[in-house]
Amino acid sequence: MKLWMIGAGPGEPSLISAYALEVMRGAQVVLATERLYEAFQPILENVRLVSLTEMETFLADNPEDVSRVAVLASGDVGFYSISRRLTEKLSGRWEIERVSGVSSLQYLSAKLNIDYDDIKTVSVHGRDRSVIPFVSYNGKVFVLTGGQYRVQDVAEQLYQANMGHVILHVGENLSSGQERILSAAPAVIREMEFGNLAVLLIENPHAADCRHQLRDEDFLRGKVPMTKEEIRLLSVAKLDIHPQDVIWDIGAGTGSVSIALAYAASEGMVYAIERNEEAVALLAENRKRLGAYNVQIRQATAPEGLEKLPAPDKVFIGGSSGNMDAILEAVLRKNPTAQVVINAITLETLQAAVSSMEQRQMEPEILCASMAKADVVGGYHMMRGLNPIYILSGRRRA
Repeated sequence: MKLWMIGAGPGEPSLISAYALEVMRGAQVVLATERLYEAFQPILENVRLVSLTEMETFLADNPEDVSRVAVLASGDVGFYSISRRLTEKLSGRWEIERVSGVSSLQYLSAKLNIDYDDIKTVSVHGRDRSVIPFVSYNGKVFVLTGGQYRVQDVAEQLYQANMGHVILHVGENLSSGQERILSAAPAVIREMEFGNLAVLLIENPHAADCRHQLRDEDFLRGKVPMTKEEIRLLSVAKLDIHPQDVIWDIGAGTGSVSIALAYAASEGMVYAIERNEEAVALLAENRKRLGAYNVQIRQATAPEGLEKLPAPDKVFIGGSSGNMDAILEAVLRKNPTAQVVINAITLETLQAAVSSMEQRQMEPEILCASMAKADVVGGYHMMRGLNPIYILSGRRRA
């Protein structure tokens, strides 16, 4: 039995390949959901209207004992398509051939005269997902919208994140008589209405390079203490960041660790909690200066300021203001297996951190980092010792 999965393109039948049309005319039945059925019914006598569930049931049970079936999938069969789901369910029952179509990415890029070989793609269709990390670190991002997040909702996200400098290219109802393509800033697009059949191509001319090794001189400091570069590197390494992690930075200060975490979690989100007003202002400036818009700033005291945050995968504690027990309790309440890294300068903080972690079966690994840097004195290089820092890391035993 042969099953062809046909990429139908944006929906206009004239955009389909001659081979795809030949395959469909040779099939015993062509299955299509409502929008594609309406588009192709005038040129195909064997097309049949089905829901996605009915399509899966028909192909699984084959009640009509057919041996040649085609399925119409919107866009291209290899680009966020139902083809993946059908292939996973049916590959043992059918001989499957995929026939490419024009994706919405290709169609819109051509209309805008933009190359797409360097575009980052992301789907928020039916997903609770922010585009902010992707737009922060990529010059061009293509977004499939729909369901909970429509074009105007994505524009609102970018506007609220102070990313008004990016350009949004919107393509709605592509290839149809109601096609609409326009380009504007988030402030404009957020005030407009778009339906489910809309996609976005976002250009960020000032995208940050998240591979950049952050140096101390990259940050504005003022009078706020800052975690030094070498300690920052060790602390971030101990957290073992994955790209899509949700991370808390408690006692964020100037944001040097927050931004390093954001660069590492380049598809995730960092929540920087800091109570000091001057530090919060510096953090916001550093976020803008270094393009780390996937840092969300909360001026608050921990643990009270943690209650409404999403559950973290990783947590960095750079300052606890004597609330170590309550902070760790709040962390583990949100995620009992969160990886935690704590920096301690004083022996009292070290003692409190070790005690709090051990009480919660977290088995801390303790590292004392003693650094020395060379100063030039009278033509000679003299080593100048820096204060030792204790780095504790661990997670609760399973």
